[in-house]
Amino acid sequence: MSDHDITSDRAAAVQVMAQTMGWQTLEPSAAERIARGAENAVRAVAERRRGSLFDTEPGDFVATLESLADPDSDT
Repeated sequence: MSDHDITSDRAAAVQVMAQTMGWQTLEPSAAERIARGAENAVRAVAERRRGSLFDTEPGDFVATLESLADPDSDT
């Protein structure tokens, strides 16, 4: 399965979740960005669990969340 297929599958899952929650249908590019952001969030949490999550200052969480929304982020 190619990366494009995986991205498309995840974007489709985001569409289903949005519709289940009563949201209007998302543009495919928006669904892909949301799916990518969710994947980055899961990876960041998994990485932090291995590291020092509890050593992070509460004020740093907003910046971390914003970086997760950045499509160019390596997180």
